[in-house]
Amino acid sequence: MSAIDCIITAAGLSSRMGQWKMMLPW
Repeated sequence: MSAIDCIITAAGLSSRMGQWKMMLPW
């Protein structure tokens, strides 16, 4: 994986985590 791929993957994971946090009731 190149640095750009790592950045894109990290950004995707962070955005998904943000959605999960918003979905959690607590």
